[in-house]
Amino acid sequence: MMIYEPFKKVPISEFHEELKFEFPNLAPTMFDYYLVRAAIQMAKTGNLIRRRATLNAEHCVTRYKLEALDDMDICGILSIMSIMSKPSCSGCGPLEVKRAFTAPKDYECVTREIAWYDDQEGVLHVHPKYTRNRYFITMSVAPRPGACELPEAYKTQFLPTLLMGAKGLIMLIPNRPWSNVRMGQGYYNEFLKLIRDDAIEVATHKMRGAIRMNFGPAV
Repeated sequence: MMIYEPFKKVPISEFHEELKFEFPNLAPTMFDYYLVRAAIQMAKTGNLIRRRATLNAEHCVTRYKLEALDDMDICGILSIMSIMSKPSCSGCGPLEVKRAFTAPKDYECVTREIAWYDDQEGVLHVHPKYTRNRYFITMSVAPRPGACELPEAYKTQFLPTLLMGAKGLIMLIPNRPWSNVRMGQGYYNEFLKLIRDDAIEVATHKMRGAIRMNFGPAV
């Protein structure tokens, strides 16, 4: 059985107000289109939006449909973890673990010989000898084109990046009253930089820090 982590989303209209200051005459549908374009690029370039699932594998069942759900697409599988049991022809149950979406410390990444994802089929395969294990899967996901809602993280964590991307893309539309290639390119370049910074923050779980050195008073 596949258990998906709860995933909060917000209506895309909640991002309109920020854009209306610079583009008061643009239709809401245009805001929607370029917000989603920026959101998709952020998700695919930086693996910023992640969804987790826990698979309680069933004895002798080797194929499991893996989905992003909620009008999202899977960009890639970032990790598959499990408490590994010794293989046997009949399968062997793992140690008991508390159900949680944060992997317990005893979990370890598994190799492709044990579990792997086929992106053509959208199926997670599990080796027959390990079909009684519990697996913890972390996916990178992205909104689909035309989405009416975006993951809450775009509002709570990545709002400056999203707005910067949407503004840049709108200004780069040619031959419009609001077109400004120079400013639009500047926004877009900053957008790419912010994606990189956000990706580092997500990958390091915001645990980056600074080293302070004290050399004592000057003589």
